[in-house]
Amino acid sequence: MSGLSWADEAIGVQEGSAKAKPSSVTGFQSALRLGYAVPFGKADGTSHLADYANAIIPIELDIGYRIHRNFFVGIAGQYAFGLLNQDKFFKGCKDCSGRDARVGLT
Repeated sequence: MSGLSWADEAIGVQEGSAKAKPSSVTGFQSALRLGYAVPFGKADGTSHLADYANAIIPIELDIGYRIHRNFFVGIAGQYAFGLLNQDKFFKGCKDCSGRDARVGLT
């Protein structure tokens, strides 16, 4: 028994029968993503990124249309909150905040 026929039997396709086609997966789709990023490396070759920020928390929204099982067309937008390093670079700044925003096509 080959691996392909074993996989067919595992999903309920019997030998000699017509292969089942996957159901349609086209239509409107959206996704909400949340992340947490920590700084690594140097900002300008001398100072470390961690001197400026402790972390960043991005929130992203993708909205679009799946035109085929493998193809999605849409727009994505992200807003991120920066957690600044108040101990090293921003000493004494209680109202300082970091943020990042981006919009793009997917």
